[in-house]
Amino acid sequence: MNHELAITLGKMLAYTILIDLFFVLSDILVLLTADTEARESALLLLQGEFRPYFVGVELILGAFIPAILLLVPRTGRHTPTVIIASVLAMIGVFAMRYVMVIGGQGIHLS
Repeated sequence: MNHELAITLGKMLAYTILIDLFFVLSDILVLLTADTEARESALLLLQGEFRPYFVGVELILGAFIPAILLLVPRTGRHTPTVIIASVLAMIGVFAMRYVMVIGGQGIHLS
């Protein structure tokens, strides 16, 4: 495996994760300031039954930990760390899909 290519892709992944975190924060803030159903959706993610999946798996395990691993110079220059961070990011993407699909079915629209 090309070590420099893996490191470059890891940096790209880290910056992409930071952009994604911005969009997730924007989405939650919009939901919290919108109508009743949207606010209920945001509270379901932040305080309800989907909190472990959203906060724990999607944000912490799938975004914050990989971003830290990739942005810290000491760990971000090692190919095994880039691989671990990439796998954690994929787990976060699957958690996001689960929360959006299953969580979207749990909200009753009036």
